[in-house]
Formats: sequence, structure tokens, C-alpha cells
Amino acid sequence: MKQHDLTIIIPHYNSSDLLEKLLSTIPKNKNIEVIVVDDKSENNHINYIQNIKRSREYIDFTLLSNKTSKKGAGTARNIGLEKANGEWILFADSDDYFTDIFYKSISK
Repeated sequence: MKQHDLTIIIPHYNSSDLLEKLLSTIPKNKNIEVIVVDDKSENNHINYIQNIKRSREYIDFTLLSNKTSKKGAGTARNIGLEKANGEWILFADSDDYFTDIFYKSISK
């Protein structure tokens, strides 16, 4: 499995419109792995994210589901950490977004 420079882990719960904005600010870069962990959202949000994934054509985008008995952002982040293979890990929330220079700034 290829190791990425950066893995961005994003917990998600019923906020697919905000998640779409965040994802649109992540550069399409082969060194960035994006992991979205859905925390038991309603089906329409999960379907929306699957459509986002197809339309954005990320180099490495994974959508995981929280299938544990626990719920919450911390649980979702831990699920993402188990699958992450980036040298560096960055956590973002669905209502965050990045500026145009974020990757250039952090890749130093």
C-alpha cells in the first residue's frame, strides 16, 4: 500500500452540503489521502457523499461507516486512523474548509 504524505480524516454526520464545500477545497494531489468516516447519518446524506466521491474523482478518497455501538466524532476519527496510511495526519470537521495555500504551507 502506498504511503501518502498527508491523510485528512473527516468525521461526518448529516452535513453533506458542508462536507462538499470542505472537499472542494482539498487539492487533487496524489500525496493526499482523504478519509471520510460517516457517523450513522441518514441514508440520503450517505448517498450524497457517494455521489460527491464519484464526481470529484479524488486520487485517494475513502468513505467509511461507523459500524460500532459508539457514536461521535472521536469514534469516527479513530476509525479513520485505523485505515490511514499518511506520514502526517490532519483532522478536519465537515464545517471546515481550507485556503488555497494550505497544502503548500503544511507540506514544508
